[in-house]
Amino acid sequence: MRCNTDDSRLHAQNAVKAWHEHDVATQNAFFEHCIVCQDKLAFLLARRSLLQQLDDLPAAWEAVGDQLEMVATES
Repeated sequence: MRCNTDDSRLHAQNAVKAWHEHDVATQNAFFEHCIVCQDKLAFLLARRSLLQQLDDLPAAWEAVGDQLEMVATES
């Protein structure tokens, strides 16, 4: 399933908002979306936004990033 850039941006915004609100269920849904749809743009946009506010990504975010990276190298 492919996402357009507008959808990716919206997913990223919602994920960052979910992180700020400690909404784990929404973050997990975002992670699943990124992995299933290979929406690397959404993940990278959200990641960049979080790293502007944090020194390091939370562990769950790092794990998803690693998983997306692993899939990219297998292709």
